[in-house]
Amino acid sequence: MFEGLKLVRVRGFHRVEFHVDSWVVATTLSSSKVGTTTGSSLLQHIRRFFDMNWKVRICHLYIEANACAVTLANFSRQSSKFK
Repeated sequence: MFEGLKLVRVRGFHRVEFHVDSWVVATTLSSSKVGTTTGSSLLQHIRRFFDMNWKVRICHLYIEANACAVTLANFSRQSSKFK
């Protein structure tokens, strides 16, 4: 997510919506709580992006829905090898 936030910020987007298949990640990022120290530095960096002058929305996506996106991405990657 951190790398994705950096990329969309550099490209000038002002509204971003992330869909994650981990409920824990979605709720942790949507909360202001720090939680455990594991990953707290990365979490702070991500939250700094949230505080910038733009709109970031985090949504939980069930893994079954994400599996479809992964399959389509793999299909696209495989078909580009044959061109």
